Amino acid sequence: MSRQPPTDQPTAKEHRAAIGERLRRVREQEGESQVRFAARLGVRKLALLTYERGGTSPGADRLGLLAQTGVDASYVAFGSPSLATPQARARFASALERVRSDAAGAATQLSEVDLVEAAWRMFCEAAG
Repeated sequence: MSRQPPTDQPTAKEHRAAIGERLRRVREQEGESQVRFAARLGVRKLALLTYERGGTSPGADRLGLLAQTGVDASYVAFGSPSLATPQARARFASALERVRSDAAGAATQLSEVDLVEAAWRMFCEAAG
């Protein structure tokens, strides 16, 4: 008797397609050609095309290589940004400052947890 995954969960094919889309988005945001970006992953252009089209997904070793070049591998793999890079931490700090400023301007009293949560949502929305 085989166990079926819940129907509300994405399929493996949908996961691969989402990873490929995020990989393409990162490459385009960085203004890199497929050849140059593939080199950052340690693969040839054809492998990158296969990743971007959702045929296969890069393994942890490839994402690790990409992360060493400053790309947020957590975002590529899972769709959730991390604070692993100095650039990401600076973007989050900016989001937090904006939330604090907006709350002060609206004379809204928010707890530190609420401020951080609002900043995190802003940070995540900007990443996607």
